[in-house]
Amino acid sequence: IGITSSFLMMEILHLNIKALKLFFLWPNVEDTIFRRVICSILFLLMVTLSYLENAAAIVYQIIVNFEDEAVLTDCLIATGNYFGYIFIYLCFQVNARKVQKLTVDFNNFLRYCDVEVIDDAEKEIRLFMKILVIYFFSGITLNDLMPVLDF
Repeated sequence: IGITSSFLMMEILHLNIKALKLFFLWPNVEDTIFRRVICSILFLLMVTLSYLENAAAIVYQIIVNFEDEAVLTDCLIATGNYFGYIFIYLCFQVNARKVQKLTVDFNNFLRYCDVEVIDDAEKEIRLFMKILVIYFFSGITLNDLMPVLDF
């Protein structure tokens, strides 16, 4: 169990950590306040740029006295998603150290569980993390394309 559990310890939540690093949500020892602020601004800028089309459609619908309610509904849904993305991102930023500590502490379960149980849990976590990442990107893509495709 020694070799297997130490190998498994390095692999637990590996995909989750990679995803958090990809979105600049995993704290590093080199992190400075300046770097974290720059990363946050870049993320918020990226999300805001993808939202501008929907914001423009809302403003246009207000100007033309709500000509097309379907477009307005789609854009309001996108607005909810936009604020949801920002809220979740800021929650992760505020609690990044706690998330890192919990993820690292998760390895303590190796002492109390069989390797197979943790390996099965890790496979499930990887699946759900992949689904979450796909859902996130497909949500952004669909929200951006809905007004263009006029659904």
